[in-house]
Amino acid sequence: MTSPKLSSISIASQQQNVMKFVLSICFIAATILSILPCEYRDGNRIPSTIIFRQLPSIIFHAFALLLVLAFTGSFISLMIEDDTEIVRQICWYISVTSMAAVGSILAYSISSSSLNWVSYVMPE
Repeated sequence: MTSPKLSSISIASQQQNVMKFVLSICFIAATILSILPCEYRDGNRIPSTIIFRQLPSIIFHAFALLLVLAFTGSFISLMIEDDTEIVRQICWYISVTSMAAVGSILAYSISSSSLNWVSYVMPE
């Protein structure tokens, strides 16, 4: 029994759905970041949340930059015409890669802040 091959139309439709999801996540994250209270550390604006408080400011800036890059890549991928398939694919890869990096930075920040919280609550 052979499995059916996906047509290029269904792959493009799946990629469009992924780009809509990435666009929504980026928009929601940017909205949340804009309403969070901020503090200035070394002249840089950092949200004063538990997640980014103990980390260097470069980690938050990388998070924000990759969030913008994922948003831009997904927006361009959704808005581009069908006759420029290679450009749409490049934007799709940029968006998905940036979103994966955003997720890894967020996971690192959460795990690092939780470890700092445990060492704060349970001193040696």
